[in-house]
Amino acid sequence: MNRLAVILLSLGVLTGTAYAQQGASAVVEGAGVKVGEGTVIHPIIGIETGVIQNVFYEQSDAEVAGVMRIIGQLAVGSLPAERMQMPDEQSPETQNFGDFAFRAEAYLQYDEYLSSNESIRAQRGLSAHLMGRGLVFPKNTWQFGFADEFSRTIRPVNFESADDTDRIVNALSLELRYRPKGRTLSGSLSYSNVIDYFEDDDQHFANRISHRAGLNVRYQWLPVTRLFGDVTLGYVGPFGQDSTRPTSYPLKAVVGIASAITIKTSINARVGFGKGFYSDTDFTNIIGGIQLGYRFSPELRFALMYDYDFHDSINANFYRDHALKFRSDYRRNKVTIFGGTEVRFRSYRQVIPEAMGSTADRDDLIFGIGAGAIFNFKDWIAATIDYTLAIDKTDFRYMAETGVLDDPSYVRQSVFAGVRAAY
Repeated sequence: MNRLAVILLSLGVLTGTAYAQQGASAVVEGAGVKVGEGTVIHPIIGIETGVIQNVFYEQSDAEVAGVMRIIGQLAVGSLPAERMQMPDEQSPETQNFGDFAFRAEAYLQYDEYLSSNESIRAQRGLSAHLMGRGLVFPKNTWQFGFADEFSRTIRPVNFESADDTDRIVNALSLELRYRPKGRTLSGSLSYSNVIDYFEDDDQHFANRISHRAGLNVRYQWLPVTRLFGDVTLGYVGPFGQDSTRPTSYPLKAVVGIASAITIKTSINARVGFGKGFYSDTDFTNIIGGIQLGYRFSPELRFALMYDYDFHDSINANFYRDHALKFRSDYRRNKVTIFGGTEVRFRSYRQVIPEAMGSTADRDDLIFGIGAGAIFNFKDWIAATIDYTLAIDKTDFRYMAETGVLDDPSYVRQSVFAGVRAAY
């Protein structure tokens, strides 16, 4: 149990390296297959091959393995991919959706590990991401938005074993939006529910459920400057009778500004207060962040971000991050090049007893790099390549076996290349 508990401590540290993987998935869609008025189906298939260094996230004696990956993706709807987030402002040419705009998408990925090591081959599996978003009355003053995302991820444990940490997360969100045309004031009421479930019986102690309600108010102060305020109150607690997760009622209240400083430079900043309302070790502090964007040219963009916030943890009361991020994109003709890096100074507080650690707290230095490129041979076929690096250095030690303390720090790299066909 203690080793499996420590595995879960590392599940959240790869956020910085996901940038390349997400970018490689963003191959330009083809024209699609029209199945009705305003409804188009976009199928995508792909195959990749690559190498993963340190399959089991180990501190030493890292295993290396080749991977063959098959990808299938299907999207259907009236919303193009770039509008999946349901932006507030809509140009006339993108408002031809009638009273209902929607998009649904399914992404499947099968990984086959190429190795003579049975424990490595046992990590083969199917991951999935299913998503549906919709907007009712998108051109009216009162709008209703909804979204549901289901994901299944597969991940090896941090020691050589046929075990894994397959995980299912389902996130539902509902939003009532007030968007009067020509007015400076707008807002929304929202609700979200997240279920986080681990498939292995030995990992059910980490299962959890959360509910959050939010209020957002926006004021268009100047043509290119918007002031906003957000308040959310939530409940996070155990999911299922085997879960040992503590109960909390996270509160966050922030105010901020989003503005264009110049034609090429933008800023988005927020500051506020957060409190976890845990029964023992708690978070009570200022939270905030800032993002600076710069468009060097029509083809090249940069973004620099800093964020300080806290989040519920699957194996501690919470963790808080000082996060520094940088990303860039270059798009010209048939070529897209993207990259990003981030550094996180992360602190876990009140680590769960199942981890049997040397202390109840844990401090990590997390570093990630993601980079890649897409070359479109035609409108419907493209070659992709991406590279990721993840480094996690921690002061935490856990009892791997009687009298033996293990260091869960690791360095992991991967590189993949492949072909995608989008119709």
